[in-house]
Amino acid sequence: CRVDINDLLPGVKYRYKVGNDDYLSDEYYFTTANSNGEFTFAMMSDPQSLRTINYSNMTLAAQRIMNEDKADFLLIGGDISELGGVEDFYSRFFITQNILKEMPVSTVPGNHEALLYEEVPAGSYYHEIAGEYRAYSAHFYNPSNGPDFSLNSSYYYKYNECLFVMINTQFSKNDLRNLATWVDETITNNPSKYVIVMMHKGCFGNRYYGMMDDFNTIFTPVFDKHKVDLVMSGHDHTWARTHAVNDNKNVADVDGTVYWIVGTPGPKFYEPAPGADKQFAYSTVDTLEEGCYSYVTVGENGIFVQGLTISGSIVDEFFIPVKRDNEGNQLENYDTNLSINVETYGSTALLDLSVNSLSNVDYFILENIDGSDIEVIDKDEMSYEFKDLYLNSKYEYQIRTVYKDETNQVNRFEFITESYLSVQDNKLVVDKFMNNVAKYNIYINNDYKDTLFIDEIYSLGDLKAGNYLITIEQLYGNEVLTKDYIFLQR
Repeated sequence: CRVDINDLLPGVKYRYKVGNDDYLSDEYYFTTANSNGEFTFAMMSDPQSLRTINYSNMTLAAQRIMNEDKADFLLIGGDISELGGVEDFYSRFFITQNILKEMPVSTVPGNHEALLYEEVPAGSYYHEIAGEYRAYSAHFYNPSNGPDFSLNSSYYYKYNECLFVMINTQFSKNDLRNLATWVDETITNNPSKYVIVMMHKGCFGNRYYGMMDDFNTIFTPVFDKHKVDLVMSGHDHTWARTHAVNDNKNVADVDGTVYWIVGTPGPKFYEPAPGADKQFAYSTVDTLEEGCYSYVTVGENGIFVQGLTISGSIVDEFFIPVKRDNEGNQLENYDTNLSINVETYGSTALLDLSVNSLSNVDYFILENIDGSDIEVIDKDEMSYEFKDLYLNSKYEYQIRTVYKDETNQVNRFEFITESYLSVQDNKLVVDKFMNNVAKYNIYINNDYKDTLFIDEIYSLGDLKAGNYLITIEQLYGNEVLTKDYIFLQR
């Protein structure tokens, strides 16, 4: 029983019932997507319930997703059924999962969906059959825009500014190559700000990583070409992710693709196999001890992923910065998420810069607020030392990031230097002395106040609110070194 509902409006909550002349269901609701802007989807894979567990692990995860009310829809990355040829598993899945009644669900088949009962001369058994997804297709109604040999099980859709490409991986190598061609054409013909791929068996692995070589060889050149943002997979029953990867090498975030094994709500949990660290540059969980699910938020500046256990603790979280505009064009002057840190040490200060990627940055310029240059900062250095500053003084500067396309971006920053001077009960106090200096002559606004010896701390009189020029003559025997400080009395 299937129906197409057309001409729905974006961002609207709809009420519905299902039934026939003899039965009418309770009322349920679903909400359509907004036409643009931030959205969040929930992610899980391999619920793969055994007969005795009755999808209880997934039910707990799904109930938390519904109660937390963050997700606009749910993705399931395959192995929904333990045995694809047994209707009982599908029946219990649809009966037990209330989330299916009110939240849009997007799925792909896994290898267990391709397990069918076969009679052979040696006996009868369940056998994984390449290209077999009839049982899956009988239970899930997907867009019919994939290749003919994978219709309804490989498909794509746009949700706001994100293209989702859903791949059925249960095929022979030749069909997988044809699928890779379809993926290439789909991304080319549907330019989008973000591209997210879902496939049950991934291009990398940390449990069955030896089985992933064909997927890596066939699909990663397509993902590299388009700099796909995120490729999600299941199958391994683990949680792991790469850094951004291109040509099977770690690269800057905006130059590659993050591959993520999304974990499982249970009941099966596996340990990574020996050698898995060679496949995943960053692996966060050696063994999942309880089921997990994730939220993926697709926003203006990037994609944020947070994995949670069913009991509510954080498994892992990571961010993928935006790399395209809304028309799918690769950004040149993208936001580098420039971080500016200044540490002060007396009359010196050390500036450190960090960014999420340097691939499109040419160099940085340290400038005064009026835009006048102070120093060009090479991106191999990312630092600058300020010297001979006034103590307890506020300084304001800006960093101009110059990109390779000759555009630039300005970020202002400020800092306040440390002080050897402080105010206690409206009295100016010198509370720290220079090394190797016997004594000091102290002046306030050029008026002599006192002479201080190295082991002494003096209060230098009542002060009203305002700025003061503090002059300290450092006496090295017959040599006098003069240092002026601007002291800000707040």
